[in-house]
Amino acid sequence: MGTHLEDLRGFLTALLRGAARLVGCHSTNLIVVNERRNEIRIRVAIPSGSYPLLEKLENLIGGRLEDFSVPLSQIDGSLVLKSWRDNVVLETGSLAELTGTAFPPEVTERFESVIGAHRFLMVPARSARRSYGVLLFEKEGAEPFSRQQRELLLRYARRVGEILENHLLGGAGGASDDPLLQFALEEAAPTLLLDEALRVTSFNEAAQRWFGNDGLKGKTLSDLFCDGAELQDALQRQWLSPGHGSAEENAAARRADGSLQGVRVEAVPLAGADGQPIGFLMLLRLERAQEPLARFLEQERMATLGEMAAQLAHEIRNPLVAIGASLDVMGREVREAGLRERLEALARECRRLDLVLRKYLSGWQQSTREVVSFAQIGQELRLLLEGSRRHAGKSIRLDLEPGLQTVGDAEALKHLLFNLLLNALDASPAGGEVECRGCRQDDRIVLRVEDRGPGLAAPPEECFRPFFTTKKNGTGLGLAVCRKIAAAHGGVVDLANRPGGGCTARVILPLRQAGGAS
Repeated sequence: MGTHLEDLRGFLTALLRGAARLVGCHSTNLIVVNERRNEIRIRVAIPSGSYPLLEKLENLIGGRLEDFSVPLSQIDGSLVLKSWRDNVVLETGSLAELTGTAFPPEVTERFESVIGAHRFLMVPARSARRSYGVLLFEKEGAEPFSRQQRELLLRYARRVGEILENHLLGGAGGASDDPLLQFALEEAAPTLLLDEALRVTSFNEAAQRWFGNDGLKGKTLSDLFCDGAELQDALQRQWLSPGHGSAEENAAARRADGSLQGVRVEAVPLAGADGQPIGFLMLLRLERAQEPLARFLEQERMATLGEMAAQLAHEIRNPLVAIGASLDVMGREVREAGLRERLEALARECRRLDLVLRKYLSGWQQSTREVVSFAQIGQELRLLLEGSRRHAGKSIRLDLEPGLQTVGDAEALKHLLFNLLLNALDASPAGGEVECRGCRQDDRIVLRVEDRGPGLAAPPEECFRPFFTTKKNGTGLGLAVCRKIAAAHGGVVDLANRPGGGCTARVILPLRQAGGAS
């Protein structure tokens, strides 16, 4: 029984710390009310490390607040007791109102002068049968808790009540598929709380570090994500699927320094007591860093591959130049317009590859900056790829806005789009069509390559890892290169399964002009 109790205490401590971290609170206190013993007992959880205010309070009361207990009569008139007895959520900025006569008046007054403006939220921790105590959430500042924070913390309090009841009845208190519990028990992630209009009402420290301190409250999804309108549509659709606890979407987040970062957004809808929507809890899932050993092995493989590539590049250049020259001659001699156009495209591609190899062998690092037309690149790649025997019967449909262009490395961006189109054609069934769409969205260019194949064979993030491949003769480097090219241009690339089958590859790039402005 003792071991089970310690397991429960550890689980609840982790859960309370996680809940405080999610909503941006400094601490969470589980105040357990024991009517049989006529006492209340405090269980304290802080997100991480030491908390100076807690240390100061413990110095004032002459002992640890953890497991501090007082008779129920000593807190008569306090909001904590009222919250428990009346089963209501209460909030105050007054420590005296909060604790009643639990501490001597001089201790309460002195501590209030030390901590300054704070807000305290009391939420009953109850199951369907009874109330076991109160969860006390504390945060700095005079601003009240938002409606979304209150609803989220109410849901956590209910789960704590159910866990305590399961423990008392001999059940397994910790096991649950509730995504809120999983969020609280995981490592801190940037977290936003959104209202019905999908505006930020509150956030945690991780989100503040991520997005910066520039007035995060009140921001819209379009302010924070360059594909905010699509993300908003996805969240609104989620309200129409009430059976789903949470949903995940790819997104490109704007960081505090202005750069973009591809993330997985996980959102849980929040509803009020009447069941009506009041907002969302939103977490940003970032790419995890590799373990040192895995990173070392990958670096070794990349170094070996680099040596092999240099040797191959040297051997390939001479026959490539000869092939290109022959194609030039054939293109001038052929009279049939369609065949001549295809031969000219192949000759241009040979010259481009020769230039790439020369740059590689000379150790050339600096990328060229020129105006890149995506409509032109798309036409060239369609002509090149549709003509291959490997993709006979398959087609590419282009829907690229006229004048859709940016300034960057034309060869690199062409290589990026080539890889995505090649993957889509490889995945497409016989006679299938790949769609390549591109448009301007505010200050960004958004490209999409969609196929009607079987969809992703692995999680999206796994597909971007170097050497990961599902192709029989694949190298597993194509998507990793695509991600590096997009990042070098200040953009992102991500993958997602299409609702109707197949896969969508999306590229988001800054809209840069010839003068250098974005």
